[in-house]
Amino acid sequence: MYFSSEPGNNFNFDQWSSAITQVSEKMKILMGIPASAAAGQGYEPSDNISKICSTIKNYGNYAGKIFHS
Repeated sequence: MYFSSEPGNNFNFDQWSSAITQVSEKMKILMGIPASAAAGQGYEPSDNISKICSTIKNYGNYAGKIFHS
């Protein structure tokens, strides 16, 4: 599955977690996150990313994060 951070899209980890669990208990969510504002749309400051990750790290289907530029 793919999510884009384009305007008008609202990512909801809880909804994604629920949706993939219905497909397979073994499915995982790996978040791809822009590493800097130069990466283009979707950049979030590291403080925001830390808050988000500390909230979702307890989900059984959270696989981790990967940063790109």
